[in-house]
Amino acid sequence: MQTQANENYLKAIYFLSQENIDVSITELSKKMEVSKPTVNNMVKKMQEKGWLYYEKYKPIKLTVKGKRLGA
Repeated sequence: MQTQANENYLKAIYFLSQENIDVSITELSKKMEVSKPTVNNMVKKMQEKGWLYYEKYKPIKLTVKGKRLGA
C-alpha cells in the first residue's frame, strides 16, 4: 500500500534522478527536509516493497515499479 509519505519520497527520488544527480541519503534528506536516519528508515521500507534498490554508500536507484509510481 502506498502512503502519501511513500509517494513524496518516490517523487523526490524520481526528480533528483532526472536531474542527473546521484541520489544519496544525504541528497534525499535535503530534498525532503528531514533527518538522514528518517530517510534511511524509509528507504529500507521502500526497498522491501520492491520500489528501489539501495546499498550502503551507493546511490539509490528506483526499480521499474518505483519509477512508474514516482512519475
